[in-house]
Amino acid sequence: MSGGYQVRPDALLGYADGCDSLAGKFDQLERLLLQAKVDDQCFGPLARSQGATAGYELMLDLCRELAKGAGAYLRQTSDGLHATHAIYNGTESGLSQGFSALGKDVQA
Repeated sequence: MSGGYQVRPDALLGYADGCDSLAGKFDQLERLLLQAKVDDQCFGPLARSQGATAGYELMLDLCRELAKGAGAYLRQTSDGLHATHAIYNGTESGLSQGFSALGKDVQA
């Protein structure tokens, strides 16, 4: 019984495209979060005295960093999927050429 892996190399490119698309969305989110910075006057005197402004800024910065990291991770994943696709195609091509050459040698 053969239990090997069944890989469709072209499907890897579809996943890579999905990763690129999501990375773009996280880039957009990061830019939107930059626009979410507000003047501390928006919080009013009570909130300012309780440190709400600093907490808001901290959470905003953390969200931006998470969005930035997610985008970078997805781009890295896409790059890896493209590299894996190239390796599978190279291996397939090499095996095909090797077996063709072997077949010619056997027939000769």
